[in-house]
Amino acid sequence: MDLPPPIFGDELERRLSEKVIHTPIVTGLLYEGASLMISSQPAAGKSVLAIQAAYQISNGFPLFGVLEVSKPIRVWYIQMERSEKESLERIQLMRGENKVPLSNLFIDVELQPLNFLNPEHFNYVLKRGQEIQPGLIIIDPLYGIATGLSKDEIGSNVAKILTMLKKKLNCALWINHHTVKNLHEIVDGKKVAKEDPFYGAQWLKAHVTASYLALQNEQGITLYRKKDSHGVILKEINLCFDHETYLSTMETSDLTVWERYRLYINTLFRSGKKTFYFSDAMLALRCTPNTLREIHRTPQYTSAIKFTKSNGKKTLYEIMREV
Repeated sequence: MDLPPPIFGDELERRLSEKVIHTPIVTGLLYEGASLMISSQPAAGKSVLAIQAAYQISNGFPLFGVLEVSKPIRVWYIQMERSEKESLERIQLMRGENKVPLSNLFIDVELQPLNFLNPEHFNYVLKRGQEIQPGLIIIDPLYGIATGLSKDEIGSNVAKILTMLKKKLNCALWINHHTVKNLHEIVDGKKVAKEDPFYGAQWLKAHVTASYLALQNEQGITLYRKKDSHGVILKEINLCFDHETYLSTMETSDLTVWERYRLYINTLFRSGKKTFYFSDAMLALRCTPNTLREIHRTPQYTSAIKFTKSNGKKTLYEIMREV
């Protein structure tokens, strides 16, 4: 096995001198190299959301009609239960009359008989992935790739292969996970409620960089943030489901100007762009000058944003840190 050397010496110093950049795939939700988990009880609508994400992200359409997709990328949708007819029918409804090309979308039901913990099977999965070269892999649902996930040894091995998938294929992961149905279990001497997205799979908590718990509401689904390692995903996403198109949409009113500004600042900072014009921020946030000035006066932003200079009617600010 020919592996690169560890990072040390001059190379370590060089990398430490550079800004670590987290590039968004979907602003406020999913970033390159991340592992996003959507969890819920069975039949809550996770698969419908996942196939919508696959369809919209692969085409560069705003996800849920609102969240910015930076560019079209290849999406490998690994459907680990039921027939491909289900996904095909849903995409037909989502496309409607808009027959856009789907060259970036790969729907794969052929891996359902495989056990990803079997080295021979996993090598086949890797080879298939190397041919597809996805920017995002959606695994729906997680239990389909191996049985017995609540057992520590099996669970930790699955976390390892998920890490290997990301590393070998240089992609992000979207994982759909069923929470188990029992009332609670004991983990480290503590009760874990079934509403906990990591219930029955505590090893997932160490692997995923972000997670949401999905609960049905009167109009569709609400996603509640449960983990955010990088501080850039939305706290709550309320989605309204259209039974005719099978699309879930997010009202822009669900995002407060404060949330939009936090995402705006953090995304700029992580992309390496540390300055912005006041007028550009107003346009991005669709807010008034007084609203933005009020935000800037709060302690959260006085230490993060610094006035740099005025150039005619444009005022330049520098981002000192993430918010």
